[in-house]
Amino acid sequence: MELDIVGISAYAYFPLTDAVPTTVLSVAALQASYEQIFQDYLLPLAARNPDRPLVFLEYGAMEAVAAPYDQSVSFLQPYVFSDANGNGKDDGWETQANMYQALLNTMAQHPGVLNGVFFWGNWLEPFTLGCSQTVPLSSCRT
Repeated sequence: MELDIVGISAYAYFPLTDAVPTTVLSVAALQASYEQIFQDYLLPLAARNPDRPLVFLEYGAMEAVAAPYDQSVSFLQPYVFSDANGNGKDDGWETQANMYQALLNTMAQHPGVLNGVFFWGNWLEPFTLGCSQTVPLSSCRT
C-alpha cells in the first residue's frame, strides 16, 4: 500500500517545555523548542519519506500559560482573563498566539518539511455563557 502523505497527530506529542510555565513564553523561546522538534523528529522523518509530504493532522493549544507543556491543560475550564505581565493582553491568548507564530516561523525556516497543519478548534461551552445545558446560543446570557 502506498501512502500519499505522512500524517502526524501532534498536539499532545510535542511538549515545548520540560516543566509547566508560569509566565508567557516569547515567540523566540517557543521557536527554539519547535526547532528542536524539527531537528529531532521532523527532518529525519522527512528524509525517510522524500516523496511524501508531512502534515500535522491534528494540532492546537488551549489558551493557557501552561499550554506549551500540556496543550489541552485548560480544556472545559471557564475562561478567566489574566494579564500578569501587564501588557493588556490575556496571558493565555498571548501564549497560544506565540505558540502558533513560533510554529509558523519554524516551518518557514524549513520549507517543504512540514507541508500543512490542521488546527483543532476550541468552542464556547454552554457554562461559559451562563447556560446550564446545551441550548441555542441566542438563549444564553453573554
